Amino acid sequence: MITNHFLRQGFLYSRKGLAIDRLSRWLFPLTFTIWNAFYWLYYLYHVQNKQINK
Repeated sequence: MITNHFLRQGFLYSRKGLAIDRLSRWLFPLTFTIWNAFYWLYYLYHVQNKQINK
C-alpha cells in the first residue's frame, strides 16, 4: 500500500526528470546559439563603426 505509493511517486518524478532533460537537450544549445549570434552581430557592428570613425 504505502510502498506502492512511493513507487508511483518515484516513477512520476523520474518521468519529470526525463522530460526536463529532453527539453534541456534542445533549449540550452538553441539559447546559446541565439545569444552568440546576437553578441557577435553587436560586437562586429561596433568594431566596424569605430574603424569608420577613426
